[in-house]
Amino acid sequence: MHVRAYDKEVVCKAEILERIHIDLWKPSPVVLAGGACYFILIMDGALAFWYVEFLREKTVDATLNMLKKFLAEAERLTGKKVLWVSVDRG
Repeated sequence: MHVRAYDKEVVCKAEILERIHIDLWKPSPVVLAGGACYFILIMDGALAFWYVEFLREKTVDATLNMLKKFLAEAERLTGKKVLWVSVDRG
């Protein structure tokens, strides 16, 4: 066949901070910077921007505190609000 799957241009219509994706990484086999064993990865769907924060423990409080800090700073810098969050239930 001569049909190619990606001949059409794909346009991302998401705005900055409209969609963010969060992944909490499992325990590292070695201790990371500052005694951390975990890290959380936050990706912006529109910009392909990645933010990484190291965590000493994988608890709800530690994760939510870091996420609140990130969201406050990102929303302050961009003037936009996060509308959609995707997580992998980690």
